[in-house]
Amino acid sequence: MDLLEAAMRAGGQAVWDATALDPRQRGIPLRAARRHGALVTFAVFLAPDEQVLEQNGAREHAVPDAVVRAQLARRVLPHAGEADRILYIDARGEVADISGSLDDRAHAELRA
Repeated sequence: MDLLEAAMRAGGQAVWDATALDPRQRGIPLRAARRHGALVTFAVFLAPDEQVLEQNGAREHAVPDAVVRAQLARRVLPHAGEADRILYIDARGEVADISGSLDDRAHAELRA
């Protein structure tokens, strides 16, 4: 938080890389940004649960499947208006939508 606050005080840009599953967790950097008048972009990755589990399993330090499944079960996607801009990124790594309702393709991938 100190580094984030310092970057914003200096007028710089910052990236907060976190598994922010719900508004409470996203609120931590969001409140800091608001204190400094910074614009906020959320990048939301919409991969099917099975793909998330598969990619996690391939990591050198994989998180236990049960933990990942619990995270997936309690995630609450951000809504338009929660940040200044929201990028919804599909399973191919492409931006499927920006700060609006999900298009049919991205929404179908999320449900898969």
